[in-house]
Amino acid sequence: MYQTDFDLYFAKRIGDRLPGRFLSIFSVVLFLTVLIIIFLGTYDYPALQPQVHQVLKERFQSLILEQEQPQPVRPLLEEALHAERAAGAREEMKVRKKKIQKSGLLGELEKQKSPYENLPELDNMDIDASSIGFEELSYLPPAGHFGKGRQRARHVRSETLNLDDLLREPYDYKIKREADLALDVPAMLTSSERRYGYRDQNEVLTVLYRKQNIIQNCFKKALRNNSISRGAIKVEFEIDPRGFVIPSSVRILDSTLRNRLVEQCIKKNISRWRNFARLEETLPSHVVHKFIFN
Repeated sequence: MYQTDFDLYFAKRIGDRLPGRFLSIFSVVLFLTVLIIIFLGTYDYPALQPQVHQVLKERFQSLILEQEQPQPVRPLLEEALHAERAAGAREEMKVRKKKIQKSGLLGELEKQKSPYENLPELDNMDIDASSIGFEELSYLPPAGHFGKGRQRARHVRSETLNLDDLLREPYDYKIKREADLALDVPAMLTSSERRYGYRDQNEVLTVLYRKQNIIQNCFKKALRNNSISRGAIKVEFEIDPRGFVIPSSVRILDSTLRNRLVEQCIKKNISRWRNFARLEETLPSHVVHKFIFN
């Protein structure tokens, strides 16, 4: 019986096909792995906790000590500059005092007589105001008063005035002010500025002139009821780049019509306008227009 190549290479058991060196290495590794597993499974871990805590504590302490504490450099510089300026100011004042003393101005000022030394003492004076008369000014009636305005002069009886009463706390003024300092700021001032796109003004005016008759009809309805005869209304709205008015953007800025039905009719008609050209802009355009009726 002849042995073929297939039998030579593949007709053996797995143990026969593996080399002896591989089997020895695999046996040693398997034995060491089993020993490590047994050792880790039977080790007393609670006994290591104090040692682990001590090591962690020492490492944290070393990290804290290694950190550099930032020193407040700017306050120290400001204090040094302030002290230097104060010392310079004191030295400058000393120099000025020495110059004034050397010039002799202080001695000359002391030798001069005071211009108030010959005046009488007011504390020992009694002012008699009996001869002083007070005359009232002429009284003018307000506009629209039917009484004739005439001058009136009346002598007021005067008494002796005490100067101490007049000079008692002459500048002790107590002023009480009450005011509401809270102001309602309009939303347009507090809100962020909105950006708008560009649209040709002539195109907008052309559409407005076309729709003028529709706006006039709102006014004529109220004119038939004799509720209003003239007035004006100022509106603002935004035009979408796709060519129509954004309904939520229509607002009345100012109106002298004083007729809510007419104002609502105008707002409703403007919100339906769709006759504008389409643009490639991504932002809506802003329009403010004033309609005058007479």
